[in-house]
Amino acid sequence: MQSGAKDYKYYKAEIEVGFPIDHKDVEYCTCSYCPYFSPYSAECHLTRERVIKPENYVGFKCPFLKAMKEDKDV
Repeated sequence: MQSGAKDYKYYKAEIEVGFPIDHKDVEYCTCSYCPYFSPYSAECHLTRERVIKPENYVGFKCPFLKAMKEDKDV
């Protein structure tokens, strides 16, 4: 008798998150404003990365980081 999974099938998904912009056009693109970030564990639910100072930074493994950098270059 066997137990456990024989194999896994993997799928990719594309997600979109809105980060706030105040009335002075200041963008708040940090982990603390992301719905996938847990302030209780200081961990991203997408990458399982722990983030130091999430109110100021984005994690190195953040899937939105590339898009944020491209948006700054435009």
